[in-house]
Amino acid sequence: MWIDREFIDPFMQEDPCFWVKIEHLGRYLFAKDTINQIQNGTCTVADFGCANGYGSAILAQAARQVDAFDVNADYLNDARTSHCARNIAYRLFDANSTAAEPPCALDHYDLAVAFEILEHVDHPDALLRLLARALKPSGTLLLSVPNPRYERTGDDGASTNPYHRHIFARDAVEAMLAAHGFTLKRVLGQGLCNILSIREAKLVTKKRIDFSTAKNPLFQDPIVISQFAYLVAYPDDMAISKSYSHLFVAEKSGAPVCGS
Repeated sequence: MWIDREFIDPFMQEDPCFWVKIEHLGRYLFAKDTINQIQNGTCTVADFGCANGYGSAILAQAARQVDAFDVNADYLNDARTSHCARNIAYRLFDANSTAAEPPCALDHYDLAVAFEILEHVDHPDALLRLLARALKPSGTLLLSVPNPRYERTGDDGASTNPYHRHIFARDAVEAMLAAHGFTLKRVLGQGLCNILSIREAKLVTKKRIDFSTAKNPLFQDPIVISQFAYLVAYPDDMAISKSYSHLFVAEKSGAPVCGS
């Protein structure tokens, strides 16, 4: 389920990558449900690395306010046009700077979402420090990072994906979270989605089936994509090691132990 692209929009019909689409969408559906469990309708949320805002719009269905951040001004302009809502504010913010300060008051958000962004930034510890400062005490962080098992690498061990600057083992992420004052609550995955993606690719190669979901217009329908995102790409604790990405659910619990 590899794709060398800066971001994925599950509802962009000209993009045929069905399994990647539902994987990304599944995480945001999980985040929306998490908002409902925390405090439906009164939750303040930060979406870091929002790209064109499709996920921010999903979060806004349950949150009181969503502040959505990205470093790409063109993506944000698209978001303001395509995924506009009264309770979403799209803001330009560069998480790459080691000196980056939270683009909000300290201890501001009930929930922070950072899906598939940690591997993109130059200084991941600086981003985690920022997330910890932005969250309220006992605030929830949802962080997803690609599973190194499925990261394509070159001879130097670095990712061949031009947007991935780091590769993180699961235990390394857990240690980083602890160092920045987070208590890990759960680690989840989307193993079934990745397993089915790999199985389909093998069946097409062996000519057991004539075409993949990518070539079937039915699987580009937004209703079908949403349904399958819940059915096979909703994060759970089954087959985590076979998931393309790991999803860390953590709580801001105290001062960082790393002195950063």
